[in-house]
Amino acid sequence: MIICAEEFKRVLDGQEFTYDLKEEDDGTVYFGVPFSEGRVVSVIFNISDEGKHVAFRTVFENCPPERIPDMLVICNQLNNEYRWLKFCIDKDNDIMLEDDAIVSPESAGEECFELVVRTARIMKEIKPIIMRGLYA
Repeated sequence: MIICAEEFKRVLDGQEFTYDLKEEDDGTVYFGVPFSEGRVVSVIFNISDEGKHVAFRTVFENCPPERIPDMLVICNQLNNEYRWLKFCIDKDNDIMLEDDAIVSPESAGEECFELVVRTARIMKEIKPIIMRGLYA
C-alpha cells in the first residue's frame, strides 16, 4: 500500500473512525469515510505519484435538472465563502464537494484526517443552504 495511504489509515485507526478501504490492481487506494445521513468523504491516493496527490470527493446531493441554474449560483457563492472546498455539479447532476492536496509521507496521515474532518464540518454548515436551493 502507498505509504501516504498507510499513514492516513494509521490515523483513522487511532481515532477509531469507521471507513471502507479498497485497493485497485493499479495500486490506487480508496478510502470511504462515512458521515451523517449517508454522506461519504472519498479519499483517493494514486500510485502514479506515490500517493502524494490526494483527491477528496463527496457527493452531497443529486440536483434535479430544473434546479441546476439556481444551484450553480449557490455553488459559486459557496466557492467564495469556503476556501478549502470546491463546490460544483458533475455530469450526473450530483452536487460535489471536492478538494485536492499535495502531501508528504511525514504529514499525510494528520493532514488528510484534518481535511476529512474539515469537509464533514463544512457539509454540516452548508446543508441548510443546499436544501433550500434544491427544494425551495
